[in-house]
Amino acid sequence: MNRSPSIPHIIGFIATVKFKTEKMQLIRESLNFVLQEEPIESKIRRLESELQNLNLKIDKNQSTKEYLTREETAKLCGVKSLTTLHNWKVKGILVPTGKAGRKPLYKRLDVIDYIEQKEGKN
Repeated sequence: MNRSPSIPHIIGFIATVKFKTEKMQLIRESLNFVLQEEPIESKIRRLESELQNLNLKIDKNQSTKEYLTREETAKLCGVKSLTTLHNWKVKGILVPTGKAGRKPLYKRLDVIDYIEQKEGKN
């Protein structure tokens, strides 16, 4: 017995097709909007280039200065209080190796070594 689909079934099928078509149209429009923006690969290349330029600027600034003040050292180490640097000196964690008048100076390489050692433990 060959039964033909009922009218409610046909209406349901048409509604489903219409819904899926509208959904596909929304997806297509969204993709077109996204694709009109800068492609992701292009963004990645641009950001990598900017990061490389920034790293070069940082390296140039760092290479010109062999010793750091307490303030510069604290900033580089991510501590807010100079008392922390004093406590580290007393404990032998990070000891200043020079002076400018009465002010202690930290060797840049010592500070970088300390930071790398600290990051290695985390």
